Amino acid sequence: MTPAKDISPPTHPQKQETSPDVLIITYYWPPSGGAGVQRFLKFVKYFREFGVNPIVLTCANPTYPITDHTLADDIPEDVAVFRARSIEPFRIYSLFTGTTPEKAANPSTVLGSGKLGPASRLVRWIRANVFVPDARLGWLPFAKRRALRLVKEYDITTVITTGPPHSTHFAGKWLRRKAGVRWIADFRDPWTDIHYNRMLPRTAWIRSRDERLERSVLNSADEVTVTAPGTARYFQQKVSRTYHTITNGFDPDDFADAPAEKGAPRPVRQDSAASAASAASAASAASDKQTVADPFVIRHVGTISESSVPSRLLEALAQLPATPYRMEFIGPVHAELERQIADLGLDDRVAILPHVPHREATALMQHADLNVVVVQRSDDSRILIPGKLYDYLAAGKPVLAIGPVDGDTASIIRDCRIGKTFDYDDADGPGQWIRTLQQEKQNPGRNPSFSPDEHAIARYSRKELTRALCNIIHPPKNVQS
Repeated sequence: MTPAKDISPPTHPQKQETSPDVLIITYYWPPSGGAGVQRFLKFVKYFREFGVNPIVLTCANPTYPITDHTLADDIPEDVAVFRARSIEPFRIYSLFTGTTPEKAANPSTVLGSGKLGPASRLVRWIRANVFVPDARLGWLPFAKRRALRLVKEYDITTVITTGPPHSTHFAGKWLRRKAGVRWIADFRDPWTDIHYNRMLPRTAWIRSRDERLERSVLNSADEVTVTAPGTARYFQQKVSRTYHTITNGFDPDDFADAPAEKGAPRPVRQDSAASAASAASAASAASDKQTVADPFVIRHVGTISESSVPSRLLEALAQLPATPYRMEFIGPVHAELERQIADLGLDDRVAILPHVPHREATALMQHADLNVVVVQRSDDSRILIPGKLYDYLAAGKPVLAIGPVDGDTASIIRDCRIGKTFDYDDADGPGQWIRTLQQEKQNPGRNPSFSPDEHAIARYSRKELTRALCNIIHPPKNVQS
């Protein structure tokens, strides 16, 4: 396998009043799709408004599970994006497993499954015990070399690494020692205890080694940012230090001028976080104008892994009365979901649809009657917050969550008053609430089951979250208000 060449932009970043002072090192960058890539894409979009001047280093020949070329529209024209090659193992993995490299690169839907043949089990064992901490290790040596050149060329003072893949953090650790830069390590997910690592056949020695690598990053970084309060508590048990919680969020621009589905209201443009949050009330009122004949539309937008198949929700749908409804799973799904749909005889009412670009996804969220989010079922479920939840905040429709009722996801839903959370094994709650929402749709008027808190929702605007990160990059006195 021949890795791609190390690619740089055709021109250098245009000279600003100050030199680029932050280098973002991220494996995921457009055309990567999904929720993970949007965290730093949105930070980069808003950095300049708060006096932070970024450049980006990403992978030249990545293997992305899903792609979304429309996300590149969010990259500011004057932000330079540099690329370093990688040695990617997923093509080899796909040859042994009979899948595509892109599917092989998604640990949530492939690597953790126990229903594999001998060849797949062997390759999975190699993935678990040779590629530590992750299978993107082949990018690290090229990223380190390219990053050092950028640090020297642009007098960069701060480097931010974001993971997964957590191997990216070792570029930051090396640059801190080699070039004396200030290093911020950003964790979008837990590391050693993430659900798919627990499902992999790792030896005790490898697990111990990975934990040592994790502690070395937590001990060495100048600052550590995480996406959930529970993740901060989880890391605090491993290394006692300060952790900054900066959650993911929604971008009001993503909810502007969404194309309307037949019979659905066309959302108005949202020019601020507060107006995006107010879509909740507007959408609820508009839905009252729909006719009784309209089917009740339930949507899940995003990946469904083996540990997030909502079995009790599917059973509840199978028991619903004859009231017209349809449910759509939009995005990559594990085969177990398809099997359960077929076994319950739901093929005519539950559809599995392919991944769509983000702007289309947000439009679908806005035109649903109910949006569903499922927290991965694992020992760390309480600290996990699926990225789609934040888009649901701005979509203005009720949210049904499946996961720990005392977890971080449930806390956001409760604080923002956007829906209800039901335990994985709750056989009655989801169906009862869906019937309540169906009845409220059929009887126009005020919706007592959905009264979102606009001020609480506005706190999760990407722009406000960027402000918080900039206060870590530079002391508040140096950040423009």
